[in-house]
Amino acid sequence: MTALEEKQALELLPALKRRWGSWIAPDLRSLLLSQTADWVQVELTFNDASGSDGHSRCFYLDFIDDDNGPLFRPQHDIVDNACTFVDLDGITLSQCFHDLFNPSAEAELDRIYQDWWLREKGACADGVASTGSA
Repeated sequence: MTALEEKQALELLPALKRRWGSWIAPDLRSLLLSQTADWVQVELTFNDASGSDGHSRCFYLDFIDDDNGPLFRPQHDIVDNACTFVDLDGITLSQCFHDLFNPSAEAELDRIYQDWWLREKGACADGVASTGSA
C-alpha cells in the first residue's frame, strides 16, 4: 500500500451545515476528517476577510472520549468516525473546536453549558450538604 492509499479523508462541512444551519461560522470553508492506521484528525479551513484561503487548524481527535474510551479510533471505518463527529452535540463541538460556530451560536451554546453546569454543581453541592448533615 502506498502512502497515498493509507490516508483517507471525508469533507464534513456539508453535513454539519445541514445539521446546524446558520450556526456554522460563515468563514469556515472546509472541515475535513482524515485518518490513517494510526490517527484520526479534523482540519478546519477558514476564508480570510477577502474570501480567499485563510488559515487552517488541525486537531487530532483522540482527546474526545466517553466511558468506553476514545470516540474516534483509527480502527473504525472512516464513515463511522465521520458520523460520530457529525452527531456530536453542540456544546462538545463548541468547546473542542473554537470558531466552528458563529459568535451568537457560540454565546448560546456557552449559556446552555453554564446553565447546565450550575444546575449540576448546585445539585451536587446540595447533595453533599444534606449528606454531611444527616
